[in-house]
Amino acid sequence: MRVQHYPWIVCQSLLCYVAPVRRLIWATKLISSLWPRVEPRNILKPWPQPRNFSGLLPLISYIYERGWRQGFSAVGGWPGPQKEFELIKGYLEPVLGGNIIDASCGSGPFTRLFAKSGLFSLVVALDYSENMLRECYEFIEKEENFPKEDLILVRADISRLPFVSSSVDAVHAGAAIHCWSSPSSAVAEISRVLRPGGIFVATTFIYDGPYALNPFSKLMQKNMFRLSGGQFFLSEHELEDLCKTCGLEDFKCTRNRRFVMISATKPS
Repeated sequence: MRVQHYPWIVCQSLLCYVAPVRRLIWATKLISSLWPRVEPRNILKPWPQPRNFSGLLPLISYIYERGWRQGFSAVGGWPGPQKEFELIKGYLEPVLGGNIIDASCGSGPFTRLFAKSGLFSLVVALDYSENMLRECYEFIEKEENFPKEDLILVRADISRLPFVSSSVDAVHAGAAIHCWSSPSSAVAEISRVLRPGGIFVATTFIYDGPYALNPFSKLMQKNMFRLSGGQFFLSEHELEDLCKTCGLEDFKCTRNRRFVMISATKPS
C-alpha cells in the first residue's frame, strides 16, 4: 500500500465500520507506548516513503486489525479471515507446498494463517508501508511457537516486485486491489513473477447493483484515484478483464454482497 492511498481506505472502511469514539481516543494515546522498538527483518527500503498523510500511518496501522478490517463484514459481506482462508486454500490447492507472497499484507492476518498452516514452503509478507510491516512483526512476536524460519518480511512496491521472473507459486492480495494506484501494472508484475501454473488470489469490493445504475458511476470510477488514491470495481467482469489483459487465465470468483474473491492462473 502507498501512503497516498490511505484517505481512500479511510473513506471506504468508514462505510463498513465506525469505531466507538472512546476506543479511537484510547488507541491514539497508546500508539506511542505500543510502537515497536525492533525493526522488521528482511525489509527492503529501496524508495523513500511519501510524506502525504504520514501522520495517519501509525493510527491506521494500529487499528487495522483491531476493529477496522473486522468492520468489512458488517456491511460488505466479508466472511472474515478464517473463512476467507478456507476459500483461499481451495483456490490454491494445485500449488500447495510451494511458496507464496502475501501482497499488501497489512498487519499480517493472512501472513500468519499461511505460515501456521504449514501448507507453504515459504511465506513472504510484502507491503509498501513500513508501519504495517512493523505491526505484522509485532503480531508475529506475540505468538508462541510461530514458524518464523519459513517467513520473511519485505518492503516493496507491488508494481516493482523484487523477485525473479517465474519464481513464485502463489500470490495473495487480501482487500488490496482497490488500494493500488495502478491495478493493471500490479497484476502484470504479479503475472511476471508467477511460475507457469502459478495462481493469483485476491479479494476486493464490487460496487454493482444501485451503484452501477448511477449515470455518473463510470466517471467517478475514472477519477477515483485522482480524488482519493484508490480504485473501485463495478463488476466481476472488470476484474476478469484485468487478469486476462495481464496474461492470466482460468478466472474464477466467489461473491457475497460487496465481497468478491477472485482467482486466476498463469498459463503453463
